[in-house]
Amino acid sequence: MQNRRLLYTSGLSIIFFANVVLLSGCAASAVNHTANVSAVQVPAKNSQSKQIKKRTPLKANIPLDCTATLLRPARFITRDEHIPVYSPGPRLENIPALIDWGSKRIQIEPARFSHETIPAQYRTEIEKVLVLRERDELIGIPAVYKTTDRPVTLKPAHTRWKKGCVARQDPSACFDNVPARTRILKQRTVDIPNRIIQKRLPAKIMEVKKKVLVKAGRGTGPVIPARYLDVKVGKVTRVWEIRSTYKDYAEPRYATVRVHIKSRKDQLKKFPVLCSNATAAHIKTIQQQLKRRGFPVNITGKLDYQSMRALTQFQQKNDLFMGAISPETLEKLGLR
Repeated sequence: MQNRRLLYTSGLSIIFFANVVLLSGCAASAVNHTANVSAVQVPAKNSQSKQIKKRTPLKANIPLDCTATLLRPARFITRDEHIPVYSPGPRLENIPALIDWGSKRIQIEPARFSHETIPAQYRTEIEKVLVLRERDELIGIPAVYKTTDRPVTLKPAHTRWKKGCVARQDPSACFDNVPARTRILKQRTVDIPNRIIQKRLPAKIMEVKKKVLVKAGRGTGPVIPARYLDVKVGKVTRVWEIRSTYKDYAEPRYATVRVHIKSRKDQLKKFPVLCSNATAAHIKTIQQQLKRRGFPVNITGKLDYQSMRALTQFQQKNDLFMGAISPETLEKLGLR
């Protein structure tokens, strides 16, 4: 009986101890699970915050309380232009009419006796002989040329940024007004073009003085024969003609000139800009962004010569308005 009670008490003790061990194991497992979960989630939370911080662009409330006129220089394209300096045309060749020339005999003195006993009586007349009939002809008049000076604009007038200039106060001090660059070409052009005119050619008439017998005389001795005058007269057998001839034609001549043409005009525009007495913190922010983009600048918090030079280089590279820190410059730096 006593032995049975002892075994029963020992059994209960073993069961109680087993339950305590089991509960302790569950508690430890729960603690370990919680620790493991925390160990996994904390780094993930930190990584997510870093990603969010990396994606968020840098913003800086940089006040632009001053104003200034800034410059964006013009852009040019270069090309070769062929400018005519001599433009000849065909010449007009006049081919005159073909005239068949003959002769007409006119008696200018009658025959007479060598020894007149009764002199003959004469009268003097003027005979008009038609040598060539009147006619109309077309005549080609060649062109008349003139030589003039033609100015060619090699590069138009524009405003540019002075090379190596740094604007620490007034940006306009670095604006350089460049006059247009021109070249004078000698150009031979037609002043009066060739033309065809109608010309009336009058008749050609020859006057011949002659003696006409009024009353014959008497005489002895040999007879002196009459005297005659042969007058040359013509008749048109082929009319005039005008031809355009290239026999002496010269090729047009050109001068090749390299010119610069604006693809974009130079622009002057007023902007709100950063004042020269801005806070060091704002200036440092700008200097840091310039340095990150590879422009040599020291983080001094002052708009010194080096900083303004780096700013000018940055604006030139990105085709921005130059001369001061404007809204578009801040935006390109990622500060707006």
